[in-house]
Amino acid sequence: MLLKDVKKFLKKFIFKRKDYFQIKLLNFIKFNSVKISNNKPIIFWELGGFPEIFRRNAIFSIALKLRGYDTHFIICDEIDQACIQREVNKQNSWENYCKNCINSMKLIAKRYDVNYSQASEFIDINKMQKFRNVIEHLNVEQIERYKFLDINVGELALSSFIRYKQGYPVLLSEFTKDDEYVYRKYLYSAIINTYIADVIIKKYNPISILTSHGMYVDYAPSMFVGFKNKINAFCWSSGFSEMTHYFSIPESEFNLFPRRITEFEWEKRKKDLLTQKEDELLNKFFIDRYVDKKTLDTASFEICQDTDSLKKRIGINNDNPIVCFFSHLNWDACTDFDYMIFKNPYDWIIESINKIKDIKNVNWLIKIHPIETINNYGTLDEIRKRIKDIPENIIIINSDIKINSYSLYNLINCGITIFGTVGVELPCLGKHIITLGKSHFSDKGFSLDMKSKEQYFDCLENIKNIKPLTQEQIKLARQYAYSYFIQRQIPLNIINKKQGHWGDIDIDRLDELLPGKDPVLDKLCESIISGKDVILDENCLEYLEKIKKKEI
Repeated sequence: MLLKDVKKFLKKFIFKRKDYFQIKLLNFIKFNSVKISNNKPIIFWELGGFPEIFRRNAIFSIALKLRGYDTHFIICDEIDQACIQREVNKQNSWENYCKNCINSMKLIAKRYDVNYSQASEFIDINKMQKFRNVIEHLNVEQIERYKFLDINVGELALSSFIRYKQGYPVLLSEFTKDDEYVYRKYLYSAIINTYIADVIIKKYNPISILTSHGMYVDYAPSMFVGFKNKINAFCWSSGFSEMTHYFSIPESEFNLFPRRITEFEWEKRKKDLLTQKEDELLNKFFIDRYVDKKTLDTASFEICQDTDSLKKRIGINNDNPIVCFFSHLNWDACTDFDYMIFKNPYDWIIESINKIKDIKNVNWLIKIHPIETINNYGTLDEIRKRIKDIPENIIIINSDIKINSYSLYNLINCGITIFGTVGVELPCLGKHIITLGKSHFSDKGFSLDMKSKEQYFDCLENIKNIKPLTQEQIKLARQYAYSYFIQRQIPLNIINKKQGHWGDIDIDRLDELLPGKDPVLDKLCESIISGKDVILDENCLEYLEKIKKKEI
């Protein structure tokens, strides 16, 4: 058989396989459909253009429809012109990219029989021209503070532009004409997406709005306009473990704090100490995360158990306290909407170095975020640009140095972060964490939360005097970590595990989509409908344990 015949056969086979999947899925939905219990739909806001995310939302939609709720998707059709797909290093024209994106989204919608509208259906050409005039006549310095419908659309534009720059510093004084052009495009997108979200909410009066990310000009408008109009608004992001998700609720029409535990749920959780079983589950998570590397966000570096050899490897040859700055991926998510005492994470590191270079009785470590190995520009580049000489008491652990973070946790006396996950993990080991902003874990009773630069710099000068965490603080930290890592990471058991985190529905397990079959999915749907935090209860966790033991 000729090669071209083989390719033709495979193409035909794959096409048939896809048909089989679609036919079986749609027949299942049709056979198990129930009467819609409410004429108000649940809106899925899908303007980012990622087929994998659309597919995941389609799965949530099927589960809701099988429980008697109508769903309706809003998808992008090139109307906003600037989105999360844009990156400074992508050379393809925006127009060509949009066409491929739209086609892929429509294919997903057809495959899952999704009811959808395109964004352009909710805005006319006159409104669009009006908004273009706004961005053309606005001074670029005014963009960040610009509001529309009481939503900080200028902040959304800046957030998206920071992501677009992929790590390069965003300084208005150094803007090129291309920078200003793209920045204005993001403001335009933020305005029209906010307008469209407002029109949709008024038209449909939905039960809830669900989207991914919850930030940037693509996703945030639906969240904040929904919150403003007292509509249940949820966003989701991938968890640390495969096939898990965090579902977050806005704190206000200006702040999201992704992955946070609502104050109501935290007050409930902290009243009860961890049981022995809960304590074991948390310990197992840390082992899975750092020893067995079963999570999505940790590098596969071996743990160094011997602190003396680790000190030697890093270059520490004294017994002075060890304090580590855990830098961030400065263009993605962690800096969105959240208050911090520095203008940006670059200024945090640079100003800290200038402060600590004369504090010689401490070993200062700066751990560069591991993703900087594939960054265009990052913290290390900024250090090299703005600091001429690094004193011996400051050691930079570059992103290509293969040191497991958990090894550092055991070595150091104290950690410093703005929003990093280390803020939850380190206190569980009895180590202090200094935070420099309002994160989901700050002000919970187990971190040193700096409210100003002056307080922070004074803390650095006196860091040797910081007393160890009390047993009560450690217990509190572990209670929070349990809720955050165990109860708040929501697994989607229906996913085909052979396909990994972004896998499709396991076509042989469709019955698990039905009400009463999977308590985790039941809990998720209940929370989306009621607007409550998604917290796994004991029944859900017992179900997950049975799945792991293959008892189900």
